[in-house]
Amino acid sequence: MFRVCILVGNGVEELDFIGVYEVLCDVRKVSSYGLDVKTVVYRGPDRVVCGNGLVILPHEIVDDFSRCDVLVIPGGRRFVEESFSNRELLDSIRRFYEEGGFIASVCTGSLILAKAGLLRGRKATTHHLRIDMLRELGAYPVRERIVVSDRIVTAAGISASVDLGLKLVEILCGVEISHRVREYIEYIGDGS
Repeated sequence: MFRVCILVGNGVEELDFIGVYEVLCDVRKVSSYGLDVKTVVYRGPDRVVCGNGLVILPHEIVDDFSRCDVLVIPGGRRFVEESFSNRELLDSIRRFYEEGGFIASVCTGSLILAKAGLLRGRKATTHHLRIDMLRELGAYPVRERIVVSDRIVTAAGISASVDLGLKLVEILCGVEISHRVREYIEYIGDGS
């Protein structure tokens, strides 16, 4: 069973993490395969106020991501700004990847990956209004819904969270289960 950790923090964009969370959790509704999906906060707080005011209680507070197999990093203006100034968080994300972890991002979450040095020279995507910023941070930005580069998957703007979830299900559980989840949630997006 893969353990998927979805990083959240104050200012995180709700749909950025809820879409991928829902899709990954729905795997157990269509198959005997299960994913252990948790929202995590890096070193607190134990209560998160999202970008549009939704208040959530994350599953866990972590000091590193060593117990994760997959780390998903959503976006959100305030969340990204605070992450940019948290050197320990950026180092922990980079260390997770360097030690063999699989990382995905939604929307401006890719900017956090770029700031951590993981997208230098790589193809990646982000919200269409932040493509230039992704380039400034050393990535090779492309306007695609989903971009896979080694063990890093980036998804475009906010609603691409569902597409990312389906891509992760495909990678972790196989195409057939991804199709089952797609049917279960009645998703008609392109999913690429």
